[in-house]
Amino acid sequence: MRKAAREAERVKALLDVSQHTSAARSVDELVQTTCDSAAAFLRVRCVDILLWDPDEERLRPAASWSVGNEAMTEDEARDETLLDGLRDGATVPLGPREASQRGVAVPMTYGGWFEGALVVRGDDEITGDLVELVEGMARQTAVALMSVRTMEQRQEDAEVNRTLLGVSEAVSSCVDEEVLWSLLVRSVSRALDLDWSIGARFDEAHGVFRVVGTKGLPEGASMPSDELRAEDYPVLADLLARRQIVAAGEPHVTPLLVGGTVGSWIAIPLCRGSWMAGVLIAGREQDRVPFGRGQRRIADGLAQHASTALQNARLIADLENADRLKSEFVSTVSHELRTPLNVIIGYTEMLREGAVGDLSGDQRDLVDRLDTRGRELLDLVEATLQVNRIEAGRDQVNAAPIGLGELVRALDISTAGLPRPPAVSFEWRLPEAPGAMLRTDRAKLALVVRNLVGNAFKFTSAGKVEVRLLLAGDVLAIEVEDSGIGIPADQLPIIFDMFRQVDGSETRKHNGVGLGLYIVKQFVTRLGGRVEVASTPGKGSTFRVAFPGAVVTAGERVAA
Repeated sequence: MRKAAREAERVKALLDVSQHTSAARSVDELVQTTCDSAAAFLRVRCVDILLWDPDEERLRPAASWSVGNEAMTEDEARDETLLDGLRDGATVPLGPREASQRGVAVPMTYGGWFEGALVVRGDDEITGDLVELVEGMARQTAVALMSVRTMEQRQEDAEVNRTLLGVSEAVSSCVDEEVLWSLLVRSVSRALDLDWSIGARFDEAHGVFRVVGTKGLPEGASMPSDELRAEDYPVLADLLARRQIVAAGEPHVTPLLVGGTVGSWIAIPLCRGSWMAGVLIAGREQDRVPFGRGQRRIADGLAQHASTALQNARLIADLENADRLKSEFVSTVSHELRTPLNVIIGYTEMLREGAVGDLSGDQRDLVDRLDTRGRELLDLVEATLQVNRIEAGRDQVNAAPIGLGELVRALDISTAGLPRPPAVSFEWRLPEAPGAMLRTDRAKLALVVRNLVGNAFKFTSAGKVEVRLLLAGDVLAIEVEDSGIGIPADQLPIIFDMFRQVDGSETRKHNGVGLGLYIVKQFVTRLGGRVEVASTPGKGSTFRVAFPGAVVTAGERVAA
């Protein structure tokens, strides 16, 4: 009977402890609840819970209940004999602190994992029944610890992911390095729930960190300089050498602040491979609370996102600078080429007009060839300059009112000098609307038609090229039809790309680099229109550009 009663009492005690601990939502709450419940049911003088620290491989006092100030000390928890016995799964008797006190330490294990120890001390003798009850409580606590830690891990994962997602969304949309640094300085203290922050960019050329921003510095604290040399500041030297997060949990004057004492701080290197972007440092004003695992995970993730964003911003800035230099070079070279080409073309015209006497048939043929090649090269230079202006955003649309007749004359002039094979006829078909008024950019529309007609002449050796102007409601449409070689269906989607040609081989028969149709597409789009093409290989092609809203109703007043 007595054995059954003891077993019933043991089961009741374990159930009561389980009921109390099952409501715990954190490790701290769980271990303190376990201590309180165990002390109440065991009626001992002192209950301690030691938790295993896998990073430092030692036991740490985590919670305690005692009649007096009898909690287990750090030194007692470090006892190697105690630790060896517990890790072997043994219940370890404890020697008396005072003549009347005895104790026992029971390992808390679950699934082969060592979680810590449950330690009890009392004035009475430690009986087998008491040890059995403590061992049951230790097993329950180990199970509860695994459950709570799993829950805490999920909550931490959710919080870390939420914070890093917010940081990622903010920095990934920013490509300006200066703005990005300002954003990072503000974001790091908010993401880590800290009071102040500093951002410093690393200048590889001079080997110094340059302060780019600060936020919420503690009262009385300031930066010693805008330029910080690593050899003068240990934390910067450590970051450059190890490229790992440096955290200080104890309050002291940080190496980057003067004139004030601050709490714990964390320094985050921003680097990718061998490239160092800089450093973010954030901290508390006074509190000396160590940084938790969640905060370190956020710091690691922030470092990755920030480093990637800074590297992308630097690459974009380098590309923009290279593009600017390229544009300047192309513009300069093109202008330098255009002047002598115009001189050459002028001289060929003088030769044809007999400025140095009459030309023989062979001489005239030679001059004509020279003039044709010169104009082709001049067209290439002009197209290069035009593309350069388009890419730089310097070629703005200047729409203005213009009569249909005036527009037709401008289009005729723009195509007049184009080289045309002798066996190709050239025709215009115009609408019967002499009083129609349009609103468009005459120069750009003329260049569109010139490029389309020039393209048609280039790929038509015999037959005809026809330009048709059509008015339908408020839509102006221009069609250029030729009877040339046509375009294969698989090439139609790419003919408006830069440097694309139907025949891109080195043995192609037609000159050009593939800029004309690219310019057409760009200008038509900027004029609010669309361009379409229909083609049959061996029969010819028809290009159609349409501009909704370009036709102004006759008699309507047109604003300049």
